[in-house]
Amino acid sequence: MAKDNRYQYYYIIAALFSTILITAMTLAGRMVPFGLPHTSFEFPAPAGVFIFPVLFALTDITTEVYGFKAAMKIVWMGIICLWIFTTYVFFAMHMPTPANWTQNIAYNNAFSILVRASFSTSLSLLAGIACNSYIMSKAKVAMKGKHYVSRALFSSMFGEAILQIMAVTITYFGTLDFAKAIIPTIVVAYGYKIIFNIVAGSFLTAPIQARLKILEGVDQYDEKDDYKVMSVL
Repeated sequence: MAKDNRYQYYYIIAALFSTILITAMTLAGRMVPFGLPHTSFEFPAPAGVFIFPVLFALTDITTEVYGFKAAMKIVWMGIICLWIFTTYVFFAMHMPTPANWTQNIAYNNAFSILVRASFSTSLSLLAGIACNSYIMSKAKVAMKGKHYVSRALFSSMFGEAILQIMAVTITYFGTLDFAKAIIPTIVVAYGYKIIFNIVAGSFLTAPIQARLKILEGVDQYDEKDDYKVMSVL
C-alpha cells in the first residue's frame, strides 16, 4: 500500500466515498418506478441505485493509483462513517415525540429500512469491492499498467455482480416481491452500472487516474502486497 499520509488527494476521494455511500443509504427506502419503454412491465427500484456506481469508480481510481490496501481502507472508512450515521438515526427514531408534532411518523417510515440496508451494504461492499480491487490490482501487474479501461470494466463485472446480488437481496427480501421486483432490480441495476463504468472509465476515471499519478508522484503496483481485507484495519 502506498504511504497515504503524504498524499493530498487520497482523503478527498475517501470523503467523497463516504458522502456518496451515506447519500445512497438515505435513499434506500425511496422507490422510483422503473420499467421497459413501450411496455407495461414496471417495478420499484431504490433511488440510491443511480449514484452507487460512483463508489466503484472511486475505488478503481484508488486501486490504480494508490494500491489495493488503500482502496480497502477507503471502504472501511466509509462503512465506519455509515454506521455512525445509522446508529444515531436509529436512536433518534426512538426518542420521544412532542405531542403536537406529527412529522416523526413520516420520518420513521422513511428510515425504517436504514439499519437493514446499512448491514447488507456493508457486507456487499466489502465482498464486491474487494473482488473488484483484487482483480484490478492483479490485472495491472499482469498487463504492466496498460489497458486501464478494460481492466476497470472487467473487474467491475465481477464486483458489481457480487454487490448487487447481496445488497438487493438482503435489503429487500420479504419486503419486495422476489420475482417481480428483486430480480429485475438486480438485473437492471447491474446493466446500468456496467454501462456507467464503460462511459465513466473512458471519459472520466481514466484521465483522472492518469492525472493523479502525476500530481501525487505515485503509481502503485501490488506485486508483494497483502490482499487480506482485514489487514488494513
